Amino acid sequence: MCTLFANTLPQEAMRRLFDVAPPDDHLGNAAPLPAIFPRDAAPTVRVGAGGGRELVRAHWGFPLPQASKRTGAPILPRAVVNARDDALTRSPFWRDSFRDRRALLPATAFCEPKGAKPAIRVWFAMKGDAARPSPSPRSGGAGAGSIAAARRSRSTRSR
Repeated sequence: MCTLFANTLPQEAMRRLFDVAPPDDHLGNAAPLPAIFPRDAAPTVRVGAGGGRELVRAHWGFPLPQASKRTGAPILPRAVVNARDDALTRSPFWRDSFRDRRALLPATAFCEPKGAKPAIRVWFAMKGDAARPSPSPRSGGAGAGSIAAARRSRSTRSR
């Protein structure tokens, strides 16, 4: 999976699409998310304690602890989101989560980089009339305008 995606589905549409009963929807008032990065909270469909599907907000990605190269002090963990299929059942890093914690991340679009330094973001989306992430006039990269707004919003929330 890519490391940037969007979910602009209305909450009711997610419930219908994934067969989640309204009492098992724990999202609250879910707003459209035009840019979701690793470590961000996103709507997630998982198996609940009773065995049925539930809709929750969860962070995606596996936190990989890191240390500063200069001081050795712990720094913000890196979120790992990709795994090789041959490692899922053998690697201690993935094994238990692959077996016990699988989930679905509803997405209406995802982004893949094209080219190198600076890469251009190319969005792939579901067919429909919904708005797509917009390019930034400064960068010219597809999706950069919505991404910059999402990052500003995320940094404001963390203060």
